[in-house]
Amino acid sequence: MNKFYRAYNDLKEKNFFCSRTECTKEESKTYEAMYLKDQVLPKDITVEDLRAGGKGLVFYRITDNDEISKEDRMEYLMLQQTESLKTIKRILYFFAVLTALGIAASVILQLTP
Repeated sequence: MNKFYRAYNDLKEKNFFCSRTECTKEESKTYEAMYLKDQVLPKDITVEDLRAGGKGLVFYRITDNDEISKEDRMEYLMLQQTESLKTIKRILYFFAVLTALGIAASVILQLTP
């Protein structure tokens, strides 16, 4: 599968814009053969490698969540961006205060004999 579509589908699922359902055994066999031959999987198919856990390769079909309108998706993403910017702002304030305290401490230490 193309790495772009895998990351794209993961982000869509993380943000609740789609859901995934496990493929049937027949579909899984077909996709497993494609996956092991390094062939490109369809865009709506994603794979989870659980071989270490003994389950093997698990294939999922990604389906869009049609209940959410495009406007609601855009608003959701804008609100997430706003929250991220607030977090960045708080981090910048922290380092600005830390820098000011460091400068003040060095000036005080330079003035004392």
